[in-house]
Amino acid sequence: MCGIFCFLRENGDGDKSYDELKSQLERRGPNSSSHCHLQITPSTIAEIHGYTLHLRGLAPVRQPVVAPGGGDFLLFNGEVFGGDLEIPSDKNDTEILFESLQNSEDENLLEVFSRIEGPYAFIYWQAKSSKLWFGRDVFGRRSLLWKSSGHNLILSSTAVRPESTSKQSQGWKEVLATAIFCVDLSKGEIGRAHV
Repeated sequence: MCGIFCFLRENGDGDKSYDELKSQLERRGPNSSSHCHLQITPSTIAEIHGYTLHLRGLAPVRQPVVAPGGGDFLLFNGEVFGGDLEIPSDKNDTEILFESLQNSEDENLLEVFSRIEGPYAFIYWQAKSSKLWFGRDVFGRRSLLWKSSGHNLILSSTAVRPESTSKQSQGWKEVLATAIFCVDLSKGEIGRAHV
């Protein structure tokens, strides 16, 4: 399994001390890791981390996968076993999924995910529409949690242990496996976003 993490915060806002959580995520993806900070709207920064467990393709694909110039990005924890989204044996499913999503309009994103057979959780930023998409397969076979406070939104494949005394351990909820969710940041602020 891979570890995925996305922290949306307004400029100059937010708790940046998620070290305990990040160390748990590292254990979920020992083959490669990467992170970056992207200014996704004039007032919003995305801190994204990906920890990859390599299962497909010729070499590990570093996550997050980010479009040239820092536009779209994808964090994917899953495996595509079949369906209409064909994955050649020498390719990685994250790469193919990212290409499919970049070539889709809003209304077709759901179609892309409906074509996947296999377990998954994902976080996808679509720059042209200023929308953050996230969700899990219908059976909920990969974990994805969310937490929101004020002008912050955090998505992660794991959380800090509940018995921890840190405030990082409080307020986590499981992303439901019944839908694919979208946060519309076209208004420019997390606090005004519509899910």
